[in-house]
Amino acid sequence: MKIASIMAALAATLTLSLAAQPAAAKDWVEKVAITTDGIDAVSIKVSANASGYTGVKSEKHRFLLRLEAQARKRAIVYGGVVGMYDGVRFGQPVAGWKYSFQSADRTYKKHIEPVIPISQIRWYGADPVQVCKNLMAKKTSEGMTKAQVLSKEWNASTLVFFQFDVMAQRPYPKSSSHERKSLIYHAPVKCLSGMHRAS
Repeated sequence: MKIASIMAALAATLTLSLAAQPAAAKDWVEKVAITTDGIDAVSIKVSANASGYTGVKSEKHRFLLRLEAQARKRAIVYGGVVGMYDGVRFGQPVAGWKYSFQSADRTYKKHIEPVIPISQIRWYGADPVQVCKNLMAKKTSEGMTKAQVLSKEWNASTLVFFQFDVMAQRPYPKSSSHERKSLIYHAPVKCLSGMHRAS
């Protein structure tokens, strides 16, 4: 009987403790998406000489992105930010390139075409030069000579990471939440010829 009383008291204490804990913040974001919007037809150009691929010739690249966000009923999309690393958050400093906005509507949809300097792009894996070097390694392993590879232009692609963080807010009583989605963007690369033609 005594053990049963102790167990009942512990159960009651645990119930009161759980009831006293604050409820988890409601998720006010119904939808968030970042996608490629269109055909990226302008390649990032990689220079070459007779010895191999030497560097990125392009100074910048234009990306084609579509942003979409929707808040739940009784809430608004308060704002959002796009960055090029994992962990970007609206309302906090963003390292490197960013695109941000503020809103007072329940939905947000926009096509953006940011032109980002090559020096600010964060590659997801191999950068364009390494992409071309990898292409050369593959072609030579298949029997082509280095000179044969460098005598032509080759099309390839590289990957770029984007992340979109959205903050939705219920105006009264004030409450907010965040949600983010990521995109691995395929950017075209052109590995230029390293052989100079005689004029």
